[in-house]
Amino acid sequence: SSSSSSSSSYRQPSNQSLGASSRLESVHKKPLFTLGVFADAQYADKENGTYGTRNKYFRDAKERLKNCLNEFSENAHALACVINLGDLYDGYNEDSAENLYFRDASSWSEEVKARNVKEFNEMVEITEKSLTKDLKLVSVLGNHDMAVTREVFKQKMNFGEDDYYKVELPRNWVLLCLDTTDMNPRYVDENSKAWKEGHAWLASKTEEFKKRNAKPWSGGIASVQFNWLKEQVDLAEKEGKKVIVCSHNALAPGSAREGMVAWNADVISSYFESKSETVKVCVAGHDHPGGYIQRGNVHYVTIEAMLEADCGTSYGYLEVYEHECILRGVGACKSRRMRTSEWGRFTGIANFGMLTGDIDVIDSNDPEEEKLANWINDQLRTPSSASSSSDDSDDLIIRR
Repeated sequence: SSSSSSSSSYRQPSNQSLGASSRLESVHKKPLFTLGVFADAQYADKENGTYGTRNKYFRDAKERLKNCLNEFSENAHALACVINLGDLYDGYNEDSAENLYFRDASSWSEEVKARNVKEFNEMVEITEKSLTKDLKLVSVLGNHDMAVTREVFKQKMNFGEDDYYKVELPRNWVLLCLDTTDMNPRYVDENSKAWKEGHAWLASKTEEFKKRNAKPWSGGIASVQFNWLKEQVDLAEKEGKKVIVCSHNALAPGSAREGMVAWNADVISSYFESKSETVKVCVAGHDHPGGYIQRGNVHYVTIEAMLEADCGTSYGYLEVYEHECILRGVGACKSRRMRTSEWGRFTGIANFGMLTGDIDVIDSNDPEEEKLANWINDQLRTPSSASSSSDDSDDLIIRR
């Protein structure tokens, strides 16, 4: 009949046709790339126990790091690199309690120096033996790492000459690795430009402000590094690339507890938010309970410390997609779903909580919410897309 003839000759709209459902075939579950992340392993040859009000597992840190890196190695085929967010070991010092913004490591006893070197080298050895050579370890400087000296840490962790640097990532993304020990006179060379800036900045603040917001174990981004950062963001913007930033201290007020963010986090985050079409996610450590805030469509995540994980560990997989990033936490590391595409743009991806600025928190032990999101996404796809090749639909398989 004519009706059956017209039905058999019907052709689906092409992918370029306005409103074509086949456009959704380009939305895949497979990430563009994935990063392994961990923070504050902080090994020391000290008893596990309660320090103050928090549990710290100093002696367990070596085994925790080893197991974490072994798992990353098993999944090396799916990882672009692994990020160490600082404080690989705890360290010891003999700084003066009267002026904690000053350090003269040359005055420390040989016993303290030797202990620093020994325990740091034990953690370096674990990174070398547990992480496959095919997987790059990217590190940032933490305040505890400074006990073995900046130069030794950089040399052992294969930094190169600079304290901050850029790593090219797949699919037109860039990783900018910052140094938040910068600007603190305790951690930089005396009479350097950063040292002078730090002193001037501290002198401009009241004692009450410093007590709350400028802890002597933190730091910030001084002008030379800040100018470099702006140059790199401008370059990424010009080249149509997107940026992930990693640092030890969190870079936005509210993304960690008061006093635990970078000293000039307000200035840094304001800049990032003015560049939110390029800068998408900032990940940090330092504040052991972790934290999160979204400001101006930039996501700031503080990873929970491996050292204090009562459940035995803390690390995660940061999956980067075209329109969102998903942090899949292991152990104490919280899972988070973060939209990175601009508002008002249809992505074909189901997201929740966006009306209030919240994000999805995916509980690894209770994936019902993730299942619901995936079900909705499946309904958005056409039958033809459901039969697409497995290379287009496979999730990262994490083997444990």
